[in-house]
Amino acid sequence: MRPLRIESALKLSISEVDGQHQELVNLLEQTQQVLDQDLPRVRLIRILDQFNELNIRHFATEELLMQEAGYPEFEAHKRMHDALIEKTFSFDATSLIDDESAGRELVALMREWLLSHMAEDREMGRYLKQNLLV
Repeated sequence: MRPLRIESALKLSISEVDGQHQELVNLLEQTQQVLDQDLPRVRLIRILDQFNELNIRHFATEELLMQEAGYPEFEAHKRMHDALIEKTFSFDATSLIDDESAGRELVALMREWLLSHMAEDREMGRYLKQNLLV
């Protein structure tokens, strides 16, 4: 699978949010590296934990900015955040050690979500830049 790159069209020009997006992409790349290089699979559990922790911090950052700006789509965007948290926290981490397909499922989940999330964030980013000093 080719590496995920954050194209300029997906950047929000909000440094904290863009930096967190890059950290998430880096975790996806680490996950793929564990699978490609047949590294110890226990690393996948650590990466999933880091992914979840970073998403909680990232979502808190975005939600605070959206509230400060009075973003009209706040509730819908928050539901999207909540759905990912539910999905990744319910991922069977122990299966990552024994089941090779679980690692591929994790990569697919992370990649699909990151691409759709960053695309969704573009609208939010435009609104934030117009309504906040970021």
